[in-house]
Amino acid sequence: MKQLVKRVLLIIVVIATFTLTCHAQSFWDIGLDCEEYIRQYDVPSELQNLPKNKVAEFWWKRHWYDKRIDKALTAKSKAAKNAINEYTISCNYITQNIKPSKYCDENYKGLINKLNDIFDFHRIDVHLEVHVMPDNEFNASTYPTGFIAINTGLIEKLDTMEIVAVLAHEIQHFIGKHSLNRIYAIRKKERNNKVWAEIGGAVAATAYAYAGAVNSQYTSTPNNQYAKNIILASGAFDSDAYLATSRYKMRYSREQEIEADIAAYRFMQFIGADPKIWIGVLDKIAAMEGYKKTSKKNDHPSAVFRKKILLAIEKYDKKKK
Repeated sequence: MKQLVKRVLLIIVVIATFTLTCHAQSFWDIGLDCEEYIRQYDVPSELQNLPKNKVAEFWWKRHWYDKRIDKALTAKSKAAKNAINEYTISCNYITQNIKPSKYCDENYKGLINKLNDIFDFHRIDVHLEVHVMPDNEFNASTYPTGFIAINTGLIEKLDTMEIVAVLAHEIQHFIGKHSLNRIYAIRKKERNNKVWAEIGGAVAATAYAYAGAVNSQYTSTPNNQYAKNIILASGAFDSDAYLATSRYKMRYSREQEIEADIAAYRFMQFIGADPKIWIGVLDKIAAMEGYKKTSKKNDHPSAVFRKKILLAIEKYDKKKK
């Protein structure tokens, strides 16, 4: 009887640990190659084939294809409600505290007008605004309110068409409601991981109770190594649940960047520009990053990783023809 109970308990721990490990590892898109990323996040061909004067439609019609947005906005779960509440609070804070630089906007008025001629920002979304910020960092930022900030440090190192590619990337972050989607996904995973942690706790409690019962009947040593090992193994669920959440955050960031990168590449194609302009920008970012590769410790994919996916698009398109 003792051996049977041991085996049953061990099977429970092994199965549960294996399931959680696979659950966490899946967040790393294990086995996904570049073409698989492209298939998942490519711009629908219907949009790529729109008339060239339908620039705004290239962006707002994408809502029709993004079921994740509708899911986040219409879900009635606690995770969804919390996510929408956090999203709303963030938008209110941004509206009140993030202000454009009137001096920079005036100084770079010619550039902003050129960009607006290409994108027609307000036709894409009435809330979409692009402003230049006095910051030497090579960066552009997208806020969920539609406020896109381009730093002077970026403008000084790129030409107009490179900035167009950067903006296309940033607009996809806004149009795809990446802020809301990320908050919603994290809240869902935190909820799921709490369940796993509870399962781990239950297994630990069962193991402890069983070990105590066995020890009282068959041994005079109440704290034998078997009891310690089984409790340690089952107690790992708590840390694994937390780790799965942190890994999921990284994966979601990776998805967002890949989706925005591909949208920028396709938009450059759409307007008749060389899509490799965006790859060239990633080259510059890669040099600034020291050509580092993406690792499991990164919460953001490296430019080298992102460039590799975009370089595969040309081959991917030839296969489709």
